[in-house]
Amino acid sequence: MPIEARRRILSFLEKLTPFSPVVRRLLSTISQDEDKVSLPAVGALVEQDTLIAGRVLGIANSAMYSRGHDICSVRQAVIRLGINRLRNLVLAISVNRIWGSTHMPDGFSMLRFNQHALATGIAADLFCERVAPHFVEHAFIAGLFHDIGQLILINMHPLQYATLLEGVHLEGTNLENCEQSLFGFTHSEASAEAIAYWHLPEEIQTAVRFHERPEGDETLAEDSSPRLSDLIHAADMYADAAGYSLIESQLPDDALQSALAPLGLEDESISPFFRNQLSILRSVA
Repeated sequence: MPIEARRRILSFLEKLTPFSPVVRRLLSTISQDEDKVSLPAVGALVEQDTLIAGRVLGIANSAMYSRGHDICSVRQAVIRLGINRLRNLVLAISVNRIWGSTHMPDGFSMLRFNQHALATGIAADLFCERVAPHFVEHAFIAGLFHDIGQLILINMHPLQYATLLEGVHLEGTNLENCEQSLFGFTHSEASAEAIAYWHLPEEIQTAVRFHERPEGDETLAEDSSPRLSDLIHAADMYADAAGYSLIESQLPDDALQSALAPLGLEDESISPFFRNQLSILRSVA
């Protein structure tokens, strides 16, 4: 990546609304053993953010997690959800805060962008549970942030990038080839720069960098399971096929199953959970 491009990417990231103390604390738990994370301490921190606390309580008392009885304590809600679900929930709530103040050109829908990011994160998490549970800490985060490079590019080159996205949609050209030709780097590379800037694990950086072309990822797979980049690639395609693409498009009837085929999954085992979790998180994000 050109040095000047990296400098401008870092300048953009520095202008974003900083992560809240709750988000920073939860992100710091990614590389910790779950039994070493103090849920009561995390709960005490969540209580200090009224918006997040209310939504965490709401989710913990939803039909998906309530187990037949309601709770009134944020700390009990944190314990009920567990650190991984809590982290995903707080990130889903916080993404609008993080880049909601950025100015985007006409024609670029932040609503569609956020919905695609959330759908990809949820799909990646579901895929991970079924075929690569060792990525349970990383999948949702990688899916949520996989395309932030597109925000960076459209901020750096508003008219050019908006035109590029529309042209790719209409002509079916390869997005990353066009980005490389025009700007000297791709949105996936820019996304990986953001992940590094936020000091998130290298596994997430790599998955985001290769989410469009996982065949370029030289990470060794564990046993015969897919790599994290494979999961994010499939989740990205699945989100598009489910109707949450950045640019509205007509896809084949079998697009959902085609996205799942490389992972050996069937849509019937994914779709109900995907729709349910997306509905819950969209209600609070």
